[in-house]
Amino acid sequence: MRLATVIGTVVATIKNPELTGYKLLVIQPLDGKGKPAGKPMVSIDSVGAGVGEVSGKGVLTFSVLG
Repeated sequence: MRLATVIGTVVATIKNPELTGYKLLVIQPLDGKGKPAGKPMVSIDSVGAGVGEVSGKGVLTFSVLG
């Protein structure tokens, strides 16, 4: 399972209509020891995660946008 920490939120003035109702988050992927691994990504929040929370792939969709 891939883990990531939520490090922020994204404000979008224009969003794809398919994303209506979803919050966008900035996440930092973590390695097996819980340390940052790679670059932060934008993710679709499907479960109501908040800044500072650690989420897994089954809980938070790792969808890179852009």
